[in-house]
Amino acid sequence: MTDILSDYERGWVESLIDSEGTLGLYKNKHKPPKTKGRSFQWWVRCFVGNTNKEFLEKAQQIIGGRITERKTRGNRKKSFVLELSPNNLRVLLPQLLLVAKERQRKLIVEALVLIQEHKFGRCRWYGTPNDGRLEEIWQEMKELNRKGIYG
Repeated sequence: MTDILSDYERGWVESLIDSEGTLGLYKNKHKPPKTKGRSFQWWVRCFVGNTNKEFLEKAQQIIGGRITERKTRGNRKKSFVLELSPNNLRVLLPQLLLVAKERQRKLIVEALVLIQEHKFGRCRWYGTPNDGRLEEIWQEMKELNRKGIYG
């Protein structure tokens, strides 16, 4: 991924994420290394799904990430997903201005900062001062991303 997107690339990626993408903050359940401590880790991802692999490969050339094939059921068409890591998103999201998912974008940018502050050392599995705010973001993201909710 190039660090700075051209106006054309930025518009293309904005519409891609607004229409086909999912921005999410997740709690990864995990048994802590010792008996005390929290049993989860925060992580952020962006997924873009499509049945056209070439389309996702074009997006991958612009914004990076990795493409995987989704499992299909029955006689459904084969589909693929482009997954963007937190490092991709730290560079990409501040450059974008979304329409349908602008609130999610802002929340994810905030969450990335909060997570990065406590990524290394003991704070990874033990409570951090940012857990309260991350929990609030997680709850709001769940509501925003719930099927049938627009806005």
